[in-house]
Amino acid sequence: ARWLRAELADPSRREPEVAWRDGQRLVPRLTRLELVSRTPQPLPLRPGAPVLITGGLGGIGRELARAMLERHGCSLLLLGRTPPGELSKERAAALAGLAQRAASCDARLEYASLDVADEVTLEAYAQAFERACGQPLAALFHLAALPRERTLEQEDGAGLALLLGARLR
Repeated sequence: ARWLRAELADPSRREPEVAWRDGQRLVPRLTRLELVSRTPQPLPLRPGAPVLITGGLGGIGRELARAMLERHGCSLLLLGRTPPGELSKERAAALAGLAQRAASCDARLEYASLDVADEVTLEAYAQAFERACGQPLAALFHLAALPRERTLEQEDGAGLALLLGARLR
């Protein structure tokens, strides 16, 4: 009670959030985090392990897919919203390049167009890919996103449902 009275009595100490622990006043602050350099550890993936990447032809997805092929020879199921025949020239070229890399390391590469919020369809594709590879998925990377530059204040319920659909299930 003493600390509460002190907080309320002193206008210079107004903070939106205060905690008292063992007599110490704590307020949230951002501080710089110094990252410690460590030797990278290899991913625990078997050669040829099946991997699913949502947003597989986006910028990060393509780089991850390339690395999975080159470093691990993984079989890849890339998922996106755009049907194969409607891919931009850049994404179609990226898919062709990934297909060549997959063939060179004897890995499977598939691209499918679907909404990852559709659990039934997603599960069907994943299970078919596992059967084709003869083993269960070893990893899943969820990189799917919709390019929208809007503030949260500008969003409505339908927009949020579209953006967060697969993440809220």
